[in-house]
Amino acid sequence: MTDKVTSYHQARQIVERANGGTPTAAEGREDAEYYHVPADPDFAMLDDCDWYVNKKTGKAERLYSSPLMPAGSDSMYHRGFKPVRDETNG
Repeated sequence: MTDKVTSYHQARQIVERANGGTPTAAEGREDAEYYHVPADPDFAMLDDCDWYVNKKTGKAERLYSSPLMPAGSDSMYHRGFKPVRDETNG
């Protein structure tokens, strides 16, 4: 199955629609399965979850991402995400 979401720019658009238009950060992270799309720092929420977009399904998901939980937990924080940046102008 090919990925429905092939760029961080697409992932940002999906999260902004799912989150009522709240701006997202130009810099995020990705692994083989997900894009991690944090909120713009001026709009960040203080909780243990963050937005992720599944590359295969295109679905935006709020998933647990606390750095305080040990590796091997359900926290997305410990996955091998690599930095990614949206280089588009809009």
